[in-house]
Amino acid sequence: MTALRCTRAWQAEAVEDGRLAPADAASFERHATTCSACGGELRALALLREAGVALPAQTSSELERRRLRVELLRRANELALRAQRPRWPRIAVAGGMAFAAAAVLVALALPAATTQRAPAVQPALAVPTFRIASSPGAQWQMLERSATLRLRAEHGRFELAVDTLRAGQRFLVELPDGQLEVKGTRFSIDVADGRTREVRVQEGRVALRLREHAPRMLRAGDAWSGEPAETAAASAGATASATASATAGAGAGAAEATTAAVRAAAATAPAAPARAAVLRVPLPRTVESPQHAQTPPPPAGSPQRAGSGFGAAMSAFSAGDYGRAEPLFVAFERDHPGDPRVEDALFLRAVAHSRRGDLAASRALAREYLERYPRGLRSIEAQRLAR
Repeated sequence: MTALRCTRAWQAEAVEDGRLAPADAASFERHATTCSACGGELRALALLREAGVALPAQTSSELERRRLRVELLRRANELALRAQRPRWPRIAVAGGMAFAAAAVLVALALPAATTQRAPAVQPALAVPTFRIASSPGAQWQMLERSATLRLRAEHGRFELAVDTLRAGQRFLVELPDGQLEVKGTRFSIDVADGRTREVRVQEGRVALRLREHAPRMLRAGDAWSGEPAETAAASAGATASATASATAGAGAGAAEATTAAVRAAAATAPAAPARAAVLRVPLPRTVESPQHAQTPPPPAGSPQRAGSGFGAAMSAFSAGDYGRAEPLFVAFERDHPGDPRVEDALFLRAVAHSRRGDLAASRALAREYLERYPRGLRSIEAQRLAR
């Protein structure tokens, strides 16, 4: 086989032997369409299988098989004696000869039909592989490096890409106020002042377990944002004041009173820290149009609109509907140019064109990604697509 140049190339033989679960096999086959090393491994294994099928079947008699066993045991005994180098050569040679004689007798006594293959020894689980990019001045450390890999994120912003975990592997991130467990994904974490400020998931799933918060599962397109207690209390007070003012002015000018109250609350509320949860001020129930009440849609460019737009594009991409995913990703980039997930949208557009067979467009988008994000988390994959 060829030298492995990708951390997932070992899965080619596992797929060929049927040792991977259906979901893992499908994930690897999608990966192999964009990875030349893994694609080459699959093609080489296919050629090897075809060559093995074309080989003529060999037959041998019972006498020939017994002769082959005796010769094999003789050579194995010679190799064992060379490797041992005992202190007492005469005793070792006598023991080796006795062992060889006993082995020959056992081999001759057992019929060929009862010979069984020894069970294969399961290899030890490898360490999960991942890539991490951190902001300047960020602090993190490795706590455990085995089949269970544990990191500690102490301060800063981190973007991680974890390769698909095998059965028995775990990837944990210890946070100042809890823990995050990875299910094979791409995500980002923002930690500051001894607490978790934000978690965003671009692919896959993460289990977020924070103190003072209920455990939750975040999927592709989801984001969790924390808010300091004092800011939350001030925001709640401002919201209550705004609602009371709006209710007092209900009637003919209820809508105008509500708008003024909300603006006053926004002006008097203290500024929220970076990446804090978005304050949503609910309209009072008394403010309705004469015909029917209608909740206004989220404003363009808001985090709520951005999350739903990226989630819809990811749903189409994950379902294999690349024709529908492409315009959704384009609309997301146009409507939310400052969102950090724009990098993912651009790369996934290149992948979608590659899987649809439009290699020219895929190369162009991959080169655009490398120009805009030369140190992006997908730079290695983008270089393969740009060739």
